[in-house]
Amino acid sequence: MNLLPNTIKTLECAPRVVTSSRSQNRGSLKKNYRRAKSLILSLHHRVEGPETLLFPALFLVAAVFHGTNGSLANAAWDLLFAVLMSAAQFLARVQQRESGDFLIWLDHNRERLQCDIAFYKGRRVTPLTEVTQFRACLSPLTTTVKLTSRYLIHGQDNLLGMGLAYSLVTLLLGWWKLPWGPVHTFLTLLTNLLGGHKHTVAELLAELDKAQLPAGNTSDSQSCRSFLPPENYRRTGSYTSSERS
Repeated sequence: MNLLPNTIKTLECAPRVVTSSRSQNRGSLKKNYRRAKSLILSLHHRVEGPETLLFPALFLVAAVFHGTNGSLANAAWDLLFAVLMSAAQFLARVQQRESGDFLIWLDHNRERLQCDIAFYKGRRVTPLTEVTQFRACLSPLTTTVKLTSRYLIHGQDNLLGMGLAYSLVTLLLGWWKLPWGPVHTFLTLLTNLLGGHKHTVAELLAELDKAQLPAGNTSDSQSCRSFLPPENYRRTGSYTSSERS
C-alpha cells in the first residue's frame, strides 16, 4: 500500500559513502581544501592582516616607556590594553576558523540537512535552524577593526554569554578613534543588544551556492564544495559513526 513511497524516501535519505581515488594527489587536495576554506571565510568575515598587530605592540612600547619613567599607573593601563587587544584578535581568529569549519560542514551535508538527520558536533541541525553571530569593534586611534564571533546555534549555544563578551570588548576598546570610534561602538552595541546578526541554515546554504573562486582561476570556477576532500569530513565536525545509522 504505502510501502513504496516510504521505501523511496528511505533510499533518498540514506547516507552515501564517498571515496576518493587512490591516484589523487593528497597534497593537492589539502591545498584545494585550504583555498576553499579561505573562500568560504571571505563570505562573512573580514580577515585582518598583520598590521592589526601593530597596535598592541605600540601599547606595549608605551608601557615600557612609562614604566622606565616611573609612571607605573600609565604603564599598567598600556599593558592592560595591549593584552586585551592581543587576546581579542587571537580569539577572533579562532572563532573565524570555527565559522569556516561550520560552513564547510553545511556544504558537505546538504542531503542530510534536507532529511533532518544532520548533527554538527552532536547538535541537531536542519535548514530551519537559526544561527547567530555577535560582533566586537576595536578602534585603536587610527583604524577600526570589526571582529565576528562563530556561528552560535539558537537554543544550544550560550548566546547571552557570547553577546556580553563581545559587547564588553567593544565598550572597552571600540571608542578610541575620533570621531567615528564612538559611532561604530554605539552601532555594534545596539546590534548585539538586539540579538546579533541572525541567519538560518537555508540562508547560509544559498550564500554558499553563490560563492565562486576569485577571478583568474578559470579552470576552477565552480562551487567551492568541489574542492573539499572526503577525508576532511570528520575534521570539520561531521557525523560520527553512531550518527550514520
